Amino acid sequence: VLHARNLLFYTHPRKMWYPDAELMHVLNMADSVVSMCSMFAQQLVADGVREELVEVALVGADADLFQPHTRGTGKIGFCSGYLPRKGGDRILELVRSMPGHEFVLCGKKWPDWDRFAELRALPNLEYVDVPYDQYPEFYEAIDVFVSVSELEGGPVPLIESAMCNVVPVCSNTGHAADIISHGENGFLFDTSAPIGEIQSLIEKAFTCTCDVRSTVEHLTWK
Repeated sequence: VLHARNLLFYTHPRKMWYPDAELMHVLNMADSVVSMCSMFAQQLVADGVREELVEVALVGADADLFQPHTRGTGKIGFCSGYLPRKGGDRILELVRSMPGHEFVLCGKKWPDWDRFAELRALPNLEYVDVPYDQYPEFYEAIDVFVSVSELEGGPVPLIESAMCNVVPVCSNTGHAADIISHGENGFLFDTSAPIGEIQSLIEKAFTCTCDVRSTVEHLTWK
C-alpha cells in the first residue's frame, strides 16, 4: 500500500487507541491528505502534517434532489443521527427555552439517548426518522436549520438544507465557516456559546432575506 498512490480523506479529529504523533507520521507518508473543511486542514498542519500535502475538498449535495422553497413555515429543524457529540442536552435546552417556536428533529437512533423521553415530551418538538429520499420534504417544512454539535467534519445537512433555501444557524465546527458568511447567508456561534446567544441568532435568521441556495449552488456533485 505504501508504494501505491495514497490519498487519505480526513473528516475530523477523534481520539484513537494510537498516539496522535503516530497518526501524523502516517499522514505524512501519503501523497495527499484531503480535509473536509478548512478548519481541520489548518489543524493538521499545526499538528505536524506537511503543508504541501494538505488540501480541502468540501462535500456536496444533489442540487436536483434538494430544491429551493420559499421560507414561511416558521419551523426550526435539526438533522443528524444521535451521537454524544451532536449536542442532545443543548437541543433539549433550546427547544424547552423557546416554547413559542415549533421544532422538528430528523435523524436516527435518538430514542437510544437517555434523555430522549424528556425531549419527546415537549409540546413544541416533533421527532421524525424518515428514509433519506424523504429528506427534501423535511427541509421544505423548515425555515431555519440549527446544528449545535460539539464536533463535525460537516455537517452535510448544512449544505442540503441551504440548497433548499433554509437559513443555517450553526456551531463553528467542521465546514460551517467555509459555507456560512455570518450575518449574510446564515449565522455562526462558538461551540460553547450560551443558549441565549443561539436563541438570538435563530430570531435573526427569521428576518434573513438572503437567497441562501445561491450561496451554495457551487457545492453540487456535478
